[in-house]
Amino acid sequence: MNKQVKLNLFSYWHSKIVNNSIDDLLFTLSDQKVTKQSKFIYMMFQDEEKDYFKSGWRLIDDENELKGFLEHILLPTMFYNWYDRSSEGFYIPMSTMDVVYREVKSLNEISHEAEELIQLHDLIKNDEISDLSLAMRTLEILSAKSYDTREKKIIIKSFDTLSEMAHVIDDMFEFDEVFEDELMMTRENFYKICNHIEDNSFFEKRLMAYLNQQLAICF
Repeated sequence: MNKQVKLNLFSYWHSKIVNNSIDDLLFTLSDQKVTKQSKFIYMMFQDEEKDYFKSGWRLIDDENELKGFLEHILLPTMFYNWYDRSSEGFYIPMSTMDVVYREVKSLNEISHEAEELIQLHDLIKNDEISDLSLAMRTLEILSAKSYDTREKKIIIKSFDTLSEMAHVIDDMFEFDEVFEDELMMTRENFYKICNHIEDNSFFEKRLMAYLNQQLAICF
């Protein structure tokens, strides 16, 4: 079975859920090579009542992995942790979205915003969205509109290219001194790394783990 087929299977992602920590599954904390096909996601999950805060960067190898990650990891995780108020802490569900939806709905009141999340999941699952970048933009808008309250918040940001991500990170900092304090390098060096990542064997494999070390909390 080739990797493209595996990435669409729940069993593939279920095995990852079982065999990896939550942080290792959500965020890129170890070596993973950046390529021209790579996609980039920033995620933040916060809930005062459940007492958790998680944030960081995720490197996605390509569109095939992005589809599987959205369908089997990110969207079920968003839905469960936001709407299930009977559990404590932060979890990645070990069931499909259909099962998670039925179980959470049976014990909790579900708002109409949840239906938008489910609809987006189903469109991705059924291959009714040909452009997953559009799906990610929709998820960004949905999280900003419906998943931001005083007590809890979800932030999702996505980037189709390393250059796009680099510019957004650059724009976070008005002053060069602050940029250098946070990233431990100058803006010039940061852009040099991102614009010529294939020429830097260290950051080609470790850029995302480095960002999770230096800049896991932002936006």
